[in-house]
Amino acid sequence: MSRLEGKKALITGAAKGQGEAMARVLLKHGAIVILEDLSEKGKETAEKLVDEEGGIASFIQMNVSRADDWKKTIVYI
Repeated sequence: MSRLEGKKALITGAAKGQGEAMARVLLKHGAIVILEDLSEKGKETAEKLVDEEGGIASFIQMNVSRADDWKKTIVYI
C-alpha cells in the first residue's frame, strides 16, 4: 500500500502541463485526485488520467480567485 492510498489531493491549474503531470504522479501513488481549472478541458484530462493510470480522479471547473468557487469546492471535498 502506498503512503498516499486514500488521501485526497486538490490540484489547481490541472487541465494540462505541470498540473496534469502532478495529477498523474499522485494517481500512480494511490491518491484520490481532484483537478481544478478554468478550462473545461480538465474534465477530459481527468478521464484520460483515470484510463491511463487507474484510480479515482474528478474535475471541478473553478476560478481560484473567487471565494464562491472555493466554497463549492470545499463542500465537494
